[in-house]
Amino acid sequence: PLLTFTQSEPAINYYTAGGAFPPHRDLQTLTVLVPLIDATRFEGGGTAFWSEAKIGKDPTAAEGVAPSLVMKPPAGTGLFWRGHLMHAGLPVTTGCRHVFVASFDLHPPGQS
Repeated sequence: PLLTFTQSEPAINYYTAGGAFPPHRDLQTLTVLVPLIDATRFEGGGTAFWSEAKIGKDPTAAEGVAPSLVMKPPAGTGLFWRGHLMHAGLPVTTGCRHVFVASFDLHPPGQS
């Protein structure tokens, strides 16, 4: 299959104190996120997910609602999810968080 990446990806996102990525859905076939440093090197942060049953499909509905799941895996651990899932990069309070991220669609051979 042919991979079509989201504009500006793959990328490395760098979050310092106050840095975050608001709730959103990627709307691609698959998203891959790999932390590049351990969570011991920053406070706060992490990748949050909200259940659609809890907030629906509107990203603004996630504001002020506790996530259903927050993940802060060790460096080098790949997280994979489908693009319909609501997620966010939670605010870093101290330190730096680096993640590799790529969202893409899969197309059968001969299609783009």
